[in-house]
Amino acid sequence: MIRQIWIRLKSVFRWAVAKEYAVSNPFDRVTAKPPKVGRTEKSPLSREETDQFLTYLRKEKPILFPLYHFWLDTGLRHGELLGCKWEHLKGDRYHVEEQLMRDGSFDAPKDESYGE
Repeated sequence: MIRQIWIRLKSVFRWAVAKEYAVSNPFDRVTAKPPKVGRTEKSPLSREETDQFLTYLRKEKPILFPLYHFWLDTGLRHGELLGCKWEHLKGDRYHVEEQLMRDGSFDAPKDESYGE
């Protein structure tokens, strides 16, 4: 996030200088490179934790059990899960052909090889 803001601000100032809204780009005087922020490694649930979670859902929230069971078994992304449609089920295999976007529309998944 910090790196993206840095890059965008530098770009905005470059544009402002080109349009003569600013005299100079303050980022031109910065010798340091944009900070690199390392991603934190996410650890998946253990088999025991997964079983415990699904047992809880089956007992306390049975309407959510099939959704989470399918999600944990497939490893789909949020948008891919919410974009699931029956017509994408072919035999005993589900093919990710689209995902639900934040604006409520459907679009191709990030990785085009999913649908193959």
